[in-house]
Amino acid sequence: MDIGVARGLAWTSVGGDTLSIEVNVMPGSGKVELTGKLGDVMKESAKTAVSYIRSKCDEYGIDPDFYKNKDIHIH
Repeated sequence: MDIGVARGLAWTSVGGDTLSIEVNVMPGSGKVELTGKLGDVMKESAKTAVSYIRSKCDEYGIDPDFYKNKDIHIH
C-alpha cells in the first residue's frame, strides 16, 4: 500500500470490487474536494474520514488546525 492510497469496497447488484482511494493534501484554504464517480455513501465516508483524522490529531502528531490551511483532494 502506498502513502496516500487506501482500499475501499464497491458494491453493485452483480457483485463488488475493491477501489484505490487516492488522497492528496496541499497548502490551501481548507477545501475538501471529492472527484470521481462517487455516490452519496462514498461522499459521506470521505467526509467522515476527515472528521476521524481531526479527532485523532493529538494521537498522530498532526496540527489540530490542519483542516483550516490545507486542501484535501480525495479521488
